[in-house]
This record gives sequence, structure tokens and C-alpha cells, in this order.
Amino acid sequence: ICGLLLSSQTADAQVNPQIDQETFFKEHKKNAKLTRKSVEANRWKEAKKLAKQYKKDGWKPVPGSPSLEMQQNDMLLHRYYSQGNSPRYILGVGQAIATTSGVARKHSLARARAELASNISTMIGSQIKESMSNIEYSREEQETVGKLVDANMTKIEQSIGRTDIIFEAYREINGSTEVIICISYDGKKAKQDVLNALEEENKELFDRIKHKLEDKE
Repeated sequence: ICGLLLSSQTADAQVNPQIDQETFFKEHKKNAKLTRKSVEANRWKEAKKLAKQYKKDGWKPVPGSPSLEMQQNDMLLHRYYSQGNSPRYILGVGQAIATTSGVARKHSLARARAELASNISTMIGSQIKESMSNIEYSREEQETVGKLVDANMTKIEQSIGRTDIIFEAYREINGSTEVIICISYDGKKAKQDVLNALEEENKELFDRIKHKLEDKE
């Protein structure tokens, strides 16, 4: 979901860390289920490799933040837990360039939150639709829920609470500053945000399906 998309706005060629991380996980899923233990055993090596490429492309950690190696190390673990149908985390990335670092950071964070909302809508919305398809709801009801989720992107984005910045870096380009930020959000809270939006939009339908959609303790 957020493999730290380095879709560069500059002409210099660079490695896409998302592809590297996807390869990293696929390799460890070949023969057995990926566990936290296997991630812990290999992610530091991968984190250093990714950080090296960032440095080569001119990226630096913002003052006061951990090193690029440490941030990538954390990033890999968050990305592992963002996999599957019930992710522990949902991630969003934003990247922007401006004449000042403050403006670039503001725009990057706004874009990260917008992508986070989109990812919440896509992942949690798909989970809700799949749950409904397995419990004998009419096609009309399933389509209604799908449309409601898709139509409430703005409301979902506005409802997003506290997020954690798990990666933040900057670089200077021709007198301007480019900033990239990746944020993480609690997966259970994200699902509840979607359910709240559904309830506000169509309470009658929500009351009939909520017992099948809400998380069981």
C-alpha cells in the first residue's frame, strides 16, 4: 500500500523502494507463511539497502528524526502489518516540492492523508463488501454499501484521527525543497471510521448489517 513511493518529480533515475520491498516479502513467502520473526531477521539488511539508495538520490532525514536506515527499518515492519484482509496498519504517502521546507512538508502531509483515506476506502471497503457477499445480502444492498463507501471519501479523510509519521525525508533541488512523508494509521480505527460514515449516510441499512461488519472481540 505504501512502499514509500518515490515517484520522482525530477529527472534523475532512481530505484522504486516499493518494488524492492514487494520483492523482499515475496521471497520470504515462497516456502512458509511470513512471520514477524522472519521479518526481524532480514529487514535491517533490506533497510540499509533502501537507505543507501535514498542517500544516493540526495535524500536526508529531517532534523531531529531517526536515520534513514532506522526509518526504513520501521517502514518494513509497518508494511508487513499492512498486508492481508484485516491490516493492523494502513499507510499513506505524500510527496511535494516547494520553495520552502515548511510549505513542502505541509503539502506532503496533506497528500499523505488523502492517500491514506483512499487506501482506507479501498481496503476496508473491499473487506466490508466481501463480508456482505458471504452473508446473503441482496446485490442491491451490496452495491448500495459500495457506493456509500466510495462517495464518502472526504468524510473518511476528515474523520482520520492521530497518525504516526514513520518516514520523513527531504532534499534540495534547484533552490527548492522536496519532502516525502509516509504516515501510518490504526487498521481497526480505520474500519470504524468507514462504519461511522455508513451509519451517518444510511442508518437503516447500517443497523441491519452492522452485527456482521463490526469487529468481534
